[in-house]
Amino acid sequence: MESTHCIRPVPGLAAVVTAMATAMAMALTVMPATAQVETPDEPPAWRFSGYYTLGHSALQSSAARHFARDQSQLQPSGWEQDSRLGLQLDGRLSPTLSATVQGVIRHHVPSTPLSQRIEWAFLRWTPSEAWQIRLGRTSPDLYLYADVRSVGIAYPWVRPSQEFYAWMPLQSMDGVDATRLWSRGDANWRLKLSFGHASTKLAAQDSGVSAQGKLHAIRAATLTRETPTWTVKATYLKARLDLRDASYLVALGQGLAQLQALTLPVLPVLAAEAGQLRQGLGVNSDVRYLSLGTQHDLNDWLVTAEWSATLGYTRRQYLSIGHRLGAFTPFVLAGQSRLIEPAYTAPGHWAAQLAPLVGSVAAAQAVGLGAAAAGASNLGRISQRSLGIGVRWDLRANLALKLQHDHVQIQADGRALWAMRPGYDNADFRARVWSLALDGSF
Repeated sequence: MESTHCIRPVPGLAAVVTAMATAMAMALTVMPATAQVETPDEPPAWRFSGYYTLGHSALQSSAARHFARDQSQLQPSGWEQDSRLGLQLDGRLSPTLSATVQGVIRHHVPSTPLSQRIEWAFLRWTPSEAWQIRLGRTSPDLYLYADVRSVGIAYPWVRPSQEFYAWMPLQSMDGVDATRLWSRGDANWRLKLSFGHASTKLAAQDSGVSAQGKLHAIRAATLTRETPTWTVKATYLKARLDLRDASYLVALGQGLAQLQALTLPVLPVLAAEAGQLRQGLGVNSDVRYLSLGTQHDLNDWLVTAEWSATLGYTRRQYLSIGHRLGAFTPFVLAGQSRLIEPAYTAPGHWAAQLAPLVGSVAAAQAVGLGAAAAGASNLGRISQRSLGIGVRWDLRANLALKLQHDHVQIQADGRALWAMRPGYDNADFRARVWSLALDGSF
């Protein structure tokens, strides 16, 4: 059963609101009231643009002391989860060839290479209205908000559903994609085929362990249908997950492989259990991902839902409903990330089985190896559900203030986004999160 905790008032929340209100007033003062008008038939050869978020979140939980927006952050502070600045340069090199570069300043795992802060750097070739081909670093088109995941002004919430988006921290993919576009009636269709690889620094919040995660041989297909009121997107991806830069995981895998080879002739069941723990480390494994998303925008109602499965491992989904009331858009957001396989557990029963074979000391060491592997395999698991309510206030066409409150229930074996307080008893727990953000673009 999930434990319950007393919820106390958020310390310093009044000061946070005051600081955000001050920032909002400054933004309103310095931003121009009108945008520069460009002649449609003579677009500029080069265009500079960007987006930003100034955000703060306050966490209430007797079990957790930090939470992360996704697994590319490590124990961020209240200002670091959502605050970011994105800068983009687009250039027209010829009537059919263009270039785009985008860099994002935000909180990462401290050892993240500087090159990974460049999220887009690609050439786009448009030989006809029906085809687009991009080469370089692009965004993987895996979900509804793939291209605007960090652009807060593009969606009503402070952050997209953690249950759906946080497990996939990859913001970029290096490779090539080809898009075929066509129309039928009032619907525009888009089929995109992608191939490439991706890399990012990942972290488990509780342990502080970080490693370079890579996806090799990414093959993805995305089909999108858009009408004035409906958008539907379906995606399938297959890739190879590579965590061999995590020396700790590699060492555990090697130890389990030796134990597996030793016990296979005489203790085949134990050898199979060691193999399962080795597979759970995910050092070099296949990933297959399937997703389906839809958005309905009609008569001031905005309904968004996405579902995804990492086949054989997890199911994720969320539903959001918002209603525009002039400049205000109140919304609700519910999400869930559910694990298919149970958590890995320490194999204490190995001691009695191994002692006659290798001695009590070596048997105890093998049990310790198995316990460490089980703990490491559970580090990246996300199993939680949340219910959030909030409101977006559009101050201008390119400036919005948002307030959101989330009630989150986290399972003990799926807390990859949470850093726990000392003495945590490894049980399910709850958390409340208040978030305030000022989102803009230029």
